[in-house]
Amino acid sequence: MQRLISDGEVLPDDKISTPHGRTLSLITIGAAHGRLNVVRYLLSQGVDPRTLATEWHSSLSSLLELSLLNNHSTLDTIIEDVNFLSGLCVFGNRSSDNQQIYRQDSNVFCIDILLRPRASWSIYDSLRVFYSIVLNFSNASARFLHLVEPALKERAYYSAELDIPTRPKLMHVLAECAGAIDEDQWRAYKHPMAGLVASGIQAGSDLHMLSKTGAGMTPLMHALLGAVSSFDRSLWRKKVIFDRAVAALQQRVQRWLTLLAMAGVDLSSLWRHCEVIALRFGSTATEWGLWVLHPGDCYSGQFWDMVEHPERSIPGAWTESEEFDPEPSVRRNTRFPRGYSMYKLLDSDRVRWPDDLDFFED
Repeated sequence: MQRLISDGEVLPDDKISTPHGRTLSLITIGAAHGRLNVVRYLLSQGVDPRTLATEWHSSLSSLLELSLLNNHSTLDTIIEDVNFLSGLCVFGNRSSDNQQIYRQDSNVFCIDILLRPRASWSIYDSLRVFYSIVLNFSNASARFLHLVEPALKERAYYSAELDIPTRPKLMHVLAECAGAIDEDQWRAYKHPMAGLVASGIQAGSDLHMLSKTGAGMTPLMHALLGAVSSFDRSLWRKKVIFDRAVAALQQRVQRWLTLLAMAGVDLSSLWRHCEVIALRFGSTATEWGLWVLHPGDCYSGQFWDMVEHPERSIPGAWTESEEFDPEPSVRRNTRFPRGYSMYKLLDSDRVRWPDDLDFFED
């Protein structure tokens, strides 16, 4: 940039037409890509700083967020860069601080928190920043794990804050982070993540609880979501070889199970209490689809206890009751334009356990 300007090939206040039909100044393009050294240089060449404020819009904020995270910036450098741009009135037209974090919001980076002194952040401010990074930029989230450590040391977080519908649960976010990060981050942060998972379990986290994000998912499903989303982002970078791609996807899903095993969880019993996702087949296209078996509907924990320890109940004592609800988390949240609504899963075609239990006899 300095050479082009010194040679007279471009002027500091030149504008460039972008692929989206907008015409932006060099200083605005540099700021949106997180190249603040370019911004400082152009300001030293006499560019009007008000140019950034007049040309800035929400899509550039999204690009800036992505650029800051992909540039391997630390939290301190991100805070410094955001405050520098705020001094140029870049964020002057932003909307009021939104306390809710949804996956559908692509430009939620908690700017108002980043503009405050780091020492003034509460535990919930740190969690909001970490959540926004994981939900929107999960492949770059591992290096910000230090933000969630205070929450794992406060049991009050799990007794009160965890029940707020608009705030994702910590174990679910860690699971999605494990599935989405790249191999270098996985090798570097595997042991710290296992320590965080172990601390979360000791503090009272439930590995089978449904999150309040979208329709509600278990941590294992969040790990699968993180692995698939990260795999989808990598498709355009290289030619995909099917066998290797499937193996890589499986390894990403297995990361969460690796963390659980490192935290002391018995994986041989974990699967009996998890939601099962499978394909449903049929003779017509509309009969095919995903089938989900919910633990609150199938009483899987009680069933396997009956199979492995028949001496605990007399024949016929295990019956299915529509009124008994052993898993209160069966209630899920779905997001509508006016907020969250509660509903229970009712599926008349839900697969039940076989009537003939002789199959399970030795």
